[in-house]
Amino acid sequence: MRASGLHAFDEYPSLDIQKGNPIVYEGYRVIPFSFLIWRDFRAHAALWLPNSSGPQGCYKGVVVLPGHFGEGKSSGECQEMAHALAARGIAALAVDPPGIEEGDRPERQIHFDEGAHNRAVLASAGTSALGLQLHVARRGLDAFHQLVDLTAVAVTGASGGSVLSFYLLLARPELAGGAMVSFVPLPREGRAGGCPCDTLPGWPGPDPSVLAALDKPSIWVSETRQPPPSGLPDSASFVVVEGPHGYTAKQRAVVLPWLDHLLDNSPPDARRSAEVALEPPYTPPDLLQTPTGDHLGIFPLALQVGHPGNYEPRPQQGVPYVLECKGTGPVVVSYGAQPADEQALLAAGLSVCVLDVPADLVGLAEAIAENGAYADRFAGAVASACSRKGALGAYGVGAYGVAVAASGVPFVVRDPVMELDQVDTGRDPPWVHVPGAWWGTMDKLYGQALALGSKPDELAHALVRLQTQQHR
Repeated sequence: MRASGLHAFDEYPSLDIQKGNPIVYEGYRVIPFSFLIWRDFRAHAALWLPNSSGPQGCYKGVVVLPGHFGEGKSSGECQEMAHALAARGIAALAVDPPGIEEGDRPERQIHFDEGAHNRAVLASAGTSALGLQLHVARRGLDAFHQLVDLTAVAVTGASGGSVLSFYLLLARPELAGGAMVSFVPLPREGRAGGCPCDTLPGWPGPDPSVLAALDKPSIWVSETRQPPPSGLPDSASFVVVEGPHGYTAKQRAVVLPWLDHLLDNSPPDARRSAEVALEPPYTPPDLLQTPTGDHLGIFPLALQVGHPGNYEPRPQQGVPYVLECKGTGPVVVSYGAQPADEQALLAAGLSVCVLDVPADLVGLAEAIAENGAYADRFAGAVASACSRKGALGAYGVGAYGVAVAASGVPFVVRDPVMELDQVDTGRDPPWVHVPGAWWGTMDKLYGQALALGSKPDELAHALVRLQTQQHR
């Protein structure tokens, strides 16, 4: 839990639950609502509530968490299970993590390629995309308890929802147990596919000890024939139900009785509950919405929860790169430079070697999983290129200045990105978010510069002056 960065969100406000219009079904109703997870950061959910409760007006409950299929609480793997649970007399809660369904906005996206910047800035703030999702899930559980008197609660989900279900079981001791369906190896491995938003910092791949930490009853339902994952504790059951990756009717047929037993639940109408489990109704997504004006994005959220960093660059060795050189004077390696920058360097009598370094977002996810900085890869390329060419130093532009500043060679930077609000997510690379970047590290990095500014000719002459000093 410490590694996930969940603790960054420990100081949170009241839930401030806002309900939408209920949708009525035979034996239960569905109530959409939203709740605060942080100041001005609202998440969305839906409650499936049976008409009849148990003794003393209390319910058994299940939290149903979505995977990364593009939908949240209205997705098949969520609402089909929620409808089936409600028909059995069990209250069900489905929650939208950031970047899914009502949270699917660029400023809150943490999924796949489009969420790279937001995942990286959360990591630089000392938390993670997984930590944020986990916080939303636990706040959803808090809202569940506030809305419904619950005697026992379990959790379930498919694919990415199984990942979140597992970690929620570790985070919240009051949960009775959980069902992980179409599960994936835990912790997630960057190059094994899936959403990098499930990366656990400090764990770059599966570790049996993480699974072994679960001390509550659980069932693991695989959609493919495979042996049980290594590390499953004695309290866990393992079942194979072959089919597509998701939460199918056949998988529900295994999980629902297991949840009944776990929660000591008896369906009030066996025939009706069996019908809904096989063919649940469909609630259109627009009926499950609770529009709100709260639009705080992940960048300002990260600034609120972030802490001072201690990033110490460790330029990587052996990073492949490409150089294109022009000119006949002393060499300068440029990274991110534009034609105007190259012209200024050439006019100052310098040679320019333009650097290009291949990058991939899986590498960024792996760096986060290793508690490292992907910027070290690019810093290493700058250092290697300068050494190879016997360069005076490096010339960086914008966000690429982070790599030249971390390279350990003399450098200048035009228009350095030194504050989070200067980052252009459509232009700048997501590896600009190094650990602690916006909490002091940038000042430290750029404090070593020969010159910082906005005029290419002045920066070029700073490099020329360096050559003169070296000759003296």
